[in-house]
Amino acid sequence: MKKACIILTIAVVFSTVISSRADTLTLQNGRTLNGQIINQSGDYIEIKLGSGKMKLGMKDVKSFEIKEPAEGYSKSEGSGSEDAALKGPEALSNIDLKAEYARSKIRITGSAGLPRGTKLTLNFKRQEKVLITKRITLRSGDFFTLIEPFERVLSPGKYVIEARAEKDNKEIGAGSCDLVVGSSAQVSEREKSDKQRLSETADRIQSLYDDLNTAYEKNKKNFDKEKWGKWSASWLRSAQDQMQTFALFSNGNVKTLYPKVHGSLEVSFRQLILLNTAYSLEFVAQEKPGEVGQGPTSMMLDPQFLKNSINSTLADARKEIRLIVSR
Repeated sequence: MKKACIILTIAVVFSTVISSRADTLTLQNGRTLNGQIINQSGDYIEIKLGSGKMKLGMKDVKSFEIKEPAEGYSKSEGSGSEDAALKGPEALSNIDLKAEYARSKIRITGSAGLPRGTKLTLNFKRQEKVLITKRITLRSGDFFTLIEPFERVLSPGKYVIEARAEKDNKEIGAGSCDLVVGSSAQVSEREKSDKQRLSETADRIQSLYDDLNTAYEKNKKNFDKEKWGKWSASWLRSAQDQMQTFALFSNGNVKTLYPKVHGSLEVSFRQLILLNTAYSLEFVAQEKPGEVGQGPTSMMLDPQFLKNSINSTLADARKEIRLIVSR
C-alpha cells in the first residue's frame, strides 16, 4: 500500500512538471491547447498533443508561447525572428484618431504607421451599435475623411469612431476615439428623456390592453352591436394615435440605439389592433354563425394566441427597459 502511494505521488509530480513545461497555444475562438510546438512557418503551426499531432493555420491562432523548444523543433524561413516566434503573432499597429462634429458632418483625422494602399474601415458607433460604416484607402501615414451628410442634427450623446486596417485580408491595425455631441448635461438629459419615454410607452400599451379586455368581457355578457362598434372605433383611434406618436419619437436615434425595446413595443401595438379585430370577429360569429371562416386568417386572429403573444412581448420590452435604465 505504501509503495502504491509513492508511485502515485511520483506520477502526480511528473504530470505537474510536464504541464508546467507545456507550450501554450490560444486559438481565435478562445480555446487553449497545451502540448509541444514542434514546427512553425508563416502559414501554419504544428503542436504535439499527447500521442497525436495537430496542424493549424496561423489565421486560426491568436497567440502562442514556447516554454522549451521541442527536440527537432523547426521554424521555416520567413516566419520572423526567433523572438517573434516565441511571442506569437505580431500585435496590431495603433491607429491614432481625432473626430469633430460640426455643420451636419463629422471630420476625422488620424495617423498610422501602415503601408500605402492599406484598406481602412471606419465605424461610427453608439452604445456598440454601428450607425455608419465608411471605407478608405490610405495614401500616406496621415489621413483625413468626412462622414456626411446627416439629415438631422445628431442627438446629444457619446459616440465612438472605430478604425480597423487590413492588408491582404489580414487585420494589421486598430484604434478608436470618443466623440461627445453636446454638453455632459445635455447628454445626460437626452438619455434620461429617451428611457422615460420608452417606459411610458410600455405603460400606455398596457393600459390600452387592459381597457380592451375589460370592454370585451362586459360586452361578452350582454352584447350590443352598436355600443361595441362605437367603443371599438374610439379605442382603435386612440391606439393608432399612440402608435403614430411612438413612431415619430423613435424614428431618430431611439430606434437605432434601443432596437430590442423598439421592436417589442412596435409589435405589441400591432398585436393590440389585431386583438381588437379578433374580438369583433368573435362577436360577429356569435351573432351570425358560419360567416367567419376557419382558414389561416382566422387562426392568426385567435384571441388567446394574441393575448399570450402580447403578454410575452410586453414582458420582454419591460425587461429590456429595466436593463437600459440601469446603465
